[in-house]
Amino acid sequence: MIYPAYFFWIGTIYLLILTWQDYKKKMLVDDRLNYFMMGVTFSLLSHVQRSFWYIILILILFYALAYYLKKYKLIGEADVNTLLWIFYGLSILAPYYAFWFAGIFITLTLIYFGAKRWIFKNKEYTPFYGVILISFVALATIFKLF
Repeated sequence: MIYPAYFFWIGTIYLLILTWQDYKKKMLVDDRLNYFMMGVTFSLLSHVQRSFWYIILILILFYALAYYLKKYKLIGEADVNTLLWIFYGLSILAPYYAFWFAGIFITLTLIYFGAKRWIFKNKEYTPFYGVILISFVALATIFKLF
């Protein structure tokens, strides 16, 4: 199976840009970058053979996850859109990448929210893209996908 490194390189560059915007512009990011990355993610279908029903199933699964995250406002909307293209792209390449990313991401998210609660006693919003970026780069480094 071919593992296109362009998804990880372009994804890392765009996550760096989104993280910078998140921290610099007080959590205002250009969501068009997420839509571009969704296009890059769909381009993976030309490199990896997956069944039609698998693609439909993961689309439904991850859009349901996005709906849940947006409904309960667990993280920002741009963060949800970013997680959508990351999970979808990783699922297209290999399902275990998505599971590993989920494990890394959940672990770092728990650390982030624990530290946030300890450092910031009030419930103010803080930038979250750093957690997504570190999770993505950690996964790509662990599996040598760059």
